[in-house]
Amino acid sequence: MFDQKPNSNQGGPLVNQPEPPANLPTSPVAGSGSVLPKPPGPEDILADVDMDASAASDQTRGPSVPLSTLGPARPAEPARPKAEIKEPFVKRNRKVFIAIFLVLILGGGLAIAGWYVYNQFVVSSPNSSVLSGEPLNQNVNQPSANQNVNQPVNQNVEPPAPLDSDRDGLTDEEESMYGTDSLKVDSDSDGLTDRDEAKVFETDPTEADTDGDGFLDGEEIRNGYDPKGSGRLFEI
Repeated sequence: MFDQKPNSNQGGPLVNQPEPPANLPTSPVAGSGSVLPKPPGPEDILADVDMDASAASDQTRGPSVPLSTLGPARPAEPARPKAEIKEPFVKRNRKVFIAIFLVLILGGGLAIAGWYVYNQFVVSSPNSSVLSGEPLNQNVNQPSANQNVNQPVNQNVEPPAPLDSDRDGLTDEEESMYGTDSLKVDSDSDGLTDRDEAKVFETDPTEADTDGDGFLDGEEIRNGYDPKGSGRLFEI
C-alpha cells in the first residue's frame, strides 16, 4: 500500500516487513486437493421476513393448475345495455293531462256562456209570431178544385145555457116569473135562497115571513116549524 523504498541490501531478508493478519484466509497450497471455504458475506436481517411473506402468498394463491386442464377460454360476454329508467305515468303524460284540463275548462266556460245568452236573449224575449198575432201552426193547404162542398151540416146544435146571473139555481127568466131579484141569491133576506123557497119549501121568495107569525121563514125551518102556517115541519 505504501511505497517502501527498497533496502540497499536487496539480497538479504527484509527488515521490518509487516506480517499479514491472522484471520485472513490463506490461499490453498498448489497441488493439494482441498478447497478452502468461501468467506462468509454480510448477514441479511430481512431474509426471514421475505421467506414468511412468500410462504403466505403461496398459501393464498393455492396450488397452481396447469393451463391444459382449464379448457378453452370462454368468449367475452357482450356488455349488457343499461336498464332504461321509465318516468312515472303521470309525469310522462303531463302534457296530455294539461291539455285535457284546459279543454274541459274552455268547454265548461263556453257552455255557461251559451246558457246565459240563451236565457237572456232567447227565453226572456217574447215570440215575434205572438206579437204579430199570426197563428203559429197555420194550415196552408188550400182546398182542391174537386173538393166536395155538399157536406151535411150537423143540425144537432145545443142551445145556449140559460142565464143565471146570481147563480142561485133560478134562471133569470124564472127570477122574473117569481118576481125575485136576479142579482141576489136571497131576495127577501129570510135565510133561504130564492130557489129553496120557490121549488123546495114553496114559500113566498119575496116575503121574509110567509105565515106572518113574526118569525123568518129560514129561522122557522131551522127550528123544525112550518114557515107557511102553524105546526111543526116533519117532512122536508
